[in-house]
Amino acid sequence: MPQLAIGEDLEDLGVARNVALAQDVHTGHGLLTAEVYAESTDAVLERLVSSGATEEDIKLARLDEVGPIKLGRTGA
Repeated sequence: MPQLAIGEDLEDLGVARNVALAQDVHTGHGLLTAEVYAESTDAVLERLVSSGATEEDIKLARLDEVGPIKLGRTGA
């Protein structure tokens, strides 16, 4: 299963964390998600493309981390 190997590589290389794979039931394709460190984006893209993923199949989203939720506090 190549997607699993790619996910393991990303974590082993230290360029991503929380890697998860959802396998497609019928086509043999899958959805790989991961938290990619900003400074490692190029290395991750190179790894994905060298593994056969097309650029059209790769989507990146930047999320801002706002910190832990504290109970009993109201939002501003």
